[in-house]
Amino acid sequence: MPYLVGAFSLILVAGLLALLPASLHQYLIYDRQAILDGQLWRVLTGHLMHTNFWHLAMNSAGTLVIAWLHGRYYSFAAWWGRLAYLGLMTSLGLLIFCPELRWYVGLSGVLHGLILMGAYEDIRVGEKTGWLILLGVIAKISWEQIFGAPAETASLINAPVATQAHLFGALSTLPWLLVAYGLNKKKAAQN
Repeated sequence: MPYLVGAFSLILVAGLLALLPASLHQYLIYDRQAILDGQLWRVLTGHLMHTNFWHLAMNSAGTLVIAWLHGRYYSFAAWWGRLAYLGLMTSLGLLIFCPELRWYVGLSGVLHGLILMGAYEDIRVGEKTGWLILLGVIAKISWEQIFGAPAETASLINAPVATQAHLFGALSTLPWLLVAYGLNKKKAAQN
């Protein structure tokens, strides 16, 4: 079950980073100005940082749900490859289109992209649940862009919910999906 190893390794890394002294957290978060000044590691490490225990717990639960739903599609390397791709693309979206967002932490943007990648795999193999997940994620992100995130969530994580990260995590799947679709079509034509 390599996907469980991938999911638990992600949770372990995020958990260990949470144990670092607070003075070190500032060097790992997504900080727009620091990234523009050349601290490029933040485009990835910012997604592994969290505001508090509840934020980490919610993202850990989301990670486990995604692993349970779609983990069979991913090797350990594919799991981490997708996480790195989604982290990079989500951060680039925030950098380019959200200059007002000065800092960000959390996996939620990446997780929105990861569940859509899994939904694509479900659809590709003929599982109707993929369509339900796709429609559900589109509805959730649309709601957030119009009405914002629930105030209770912001209170629980002790920070505003960066719904822009959810949007860019989801949009980040589009180039990946086009490549995956093309590769699958080419593979099918060869068989």
